Amino acid sequence: MPAHYDYAQMDAEEQRMDDQEDAAPEGGYVGDAQRAVGPAPNNLARWRNISEANQARMTLEQLDVFDTVMESILQVNANPLTAQVPRYFMNEGPGGVGKTTINETLIAELRSRGLNVLATASTGVAANLLPTGSTLHSALLIPRDVTAETRPRLESHTNIAARLRRLDLLIIDEVSMLHRNVLEYADRQLRDLWPRDHPRRNMPFGGVVILLTGNWAQLKPVVPRGDDIATREASIRMSPLFTQNFHEFQLRQNMRVLPGELEHAEWLDQLGRGQNYYNVPNRTVLIPEACRCNDAGELIDFVFPPHLLQDPIANVDELRQGAILAPHRETTARMNQALMERMPGEWLTLDGFDHLVRAGNRPGPWDVNQADADIENIHTRQPSGFPPYRLRLKVGSICVMLTNYDPMAGLFNGTRVQVLGTTGNNLLRVRILDGRSRHVGQTRIIARARFEYGRAIGERDIPFTRDQFPIDPAFFMSYNKAQGQSLHRCGLWNWDAQPFADNMLYTGCSRSTSKAGLKIFSSLGDLTVNKVDCQLLGVNPRATQPPPPPTAGVERAPSVASTPDIGAVRIDSRVTTRPATPAEPMDVEVHPPIPPSPTPTDVSMRTAPPDTPRPFTPMDVDQPAGTRFTFEDATPRPLFEETAPPQPPVEDESAAPAQPEQQDGVIETDLTLPPPPPPPPQQPNNQNPPNSPNGGAPGRLYMRL
Repeated sequence: MPAHYDYAQMDAEEQRMDDQEDAAPEGGYVGDAQRAVGPAPNNLARWRNISEANQARMTLEQLDVFDTVMESILQVNANPLTAQVPRYFMNEGPGGVGKTTINETLIAELRSRGLNVLATASTGVAANLLPTGSTLHSALLIPRDVTAETRPRLESHTNIAARLRRLDLLIIDEVSMLHRNVLEYADRQLRDLWPRDHPRRNMPFGGVVILLTGNWAQLKPVVPRGDDIATREASIRMSPLFTQNFHEFQLRQNMRVLPGELEHAEWLDQLGRGQNYYNVPNRTVLIPEACRCNDAGELIDFVFPPHLLQDPIANVDELRQGAILAPHRETTARMNQALMERMPGEWLTLDGFDHLVRAGNRPGPWDVNQADADIENIHTRQPSGFPPYRLRLKVGSICVMLTNYDPMAGLFNGTRVQVLGTTGNNLLRVRILDGRSRHVGQTRIIARARFEYGRAIGERDIPFTRDQFPIDPAFFMSYNKAQGQSLHRCGLWNWDAQPFADNMLYTGCSRSTSKAGLKIFSSLGDLTVNKVDCQLLGVNPRATQPPPPPTAGVERAPSVASTPDIGAVRIDSRVTTRPATPAEPMDVEVHPPIPPSPTPTDVSMRTAPPDTPRPFTPMDVDQPAGTRFTFEDATPRPLFEETAPPQPPVEDESAAPAQPEQQDGVIETDLTLPPPPPPPPQQPNNQNPPNSPNGGAPGRLYMRL
């Protein structure tokens, strides 16, 4: 039996699949429908009507995907061991091209024919939008810390295994954020369900037809302490399982764009593929004038008008249409508390329960530094996916679920809810704000849930558990948490920090449903950073605007973090642009192609003469590789100059010595040079010359070769 085998999770998943098959056509709670052996006739007619209605409004490229997948499913269902039929497909495209419509039509068509389909997604928000959807982790019992060597944990004799063997189609939505280890584990799990001598055990995914949907321009998988290369390698697109088996469809015809939004849709598409840079080396793009926001208060009032915050319960329909996205969780936590200060009512302070635990062979709470093991120190920690120890809310606050608390009741990880109040000290009443229509507006009661830290791979700090309500304030949200949301009013808070991950800016901008509903507040004025993994997308970055002048800069106002009140932010945090006059040194790394090493006779030619002025920009590719600059003026100087001894002053210009000619390392001259004066005293290498932060005389730009 695999380690940490959860029988309760397996039983709950079996019950969930039973309830989904037996649910009434008009919806309802778990177990409300009749227990029938086969699907009811009214269910078949209902699914058939949905399929026909969706096919009638599909475009030609959407119908091409639908017909190809359906033909493959029918042929595999007739002959499961055929090897000539393609079984693995990827439906790729930006938002609005009809990926969800194709998924819903396939689900309806297969159910109307009495075939089996399992609709899953990588996130709870995306799974909640699919009919009878669930997360891939819960459907296949995938552990949270899955690796490339994780063995399948689902036994072949269980009811779930029997259902999976009868699958005709497995849909996995939002695969751009899915780690390749998860897809490869699903392949091993579906193979392992068949006997060793069965031919389907040697087929990818056990011979089940697979349909992946997503957009490669969205956020990539999260790799703790990983760089851009690590996140790229973690993508499904880099897995041999994907490259060798899947056929990729690319949808580009946007169906949600209004007639006046065509230009904005094209700008978004170019943004996601890195084709509209303002400055390619700096990875900056020009914010459209209609989307610029030069004041923090202006952004907040645009997304959350003051009259909505004065009565959030009555104005919930308007309030749930907006959110502000920021790169870091620290920014969202600080600004959520500041924004709730504008709401009337008293604070609800909900403390959790933290406990130090032992986890396997990891150090226990008494085997580590006593200061680190103090419970007060544990209270201050908030790992990824954890609620804070002290949860401060107000009635009417917008929050987001942090776990799949009750999927059948519409409480998925990422579902936004509104706090209605408390019931006693241990229960919280919330209202569902998004998801499937049958759940929106319904009231749920939630209790504290247990969060564990220290058991997963990579969690190397002191292990502990926290019992706390699985919600977090969500007026401000992180870019990662917002993936899958659709907002009528979307603000991007790029003031404290610019988007640091690949495709983060595109993910935030594409949350907005229109150009008029998008506002960007950037510390770079009318520019913002857009990192795109062009290697993963298979494109080359391109600029559509000329690069800025070398002296262009930004004057920043005092940081918002030091502003205690939102009202002060509305006045003080403004962004203006002007020619830069840097007063403090700033280090800039330059990494151009490495030039050939100079010969011994070319030592004096590695840098320009000391008195030759030379323009300089932060991304000067003419400098040698590895050069390190310090901004003091616009003239580069070597940190350790190799120059000839200084010549004595010459009074008569005619008596000045002629410049020697250098040919093939030999200096030829017809004049007799005066004897050089003694060399100046040389400073030790471990000391810097005075009057300069990095060494040398003031007013010069020094570089280390």
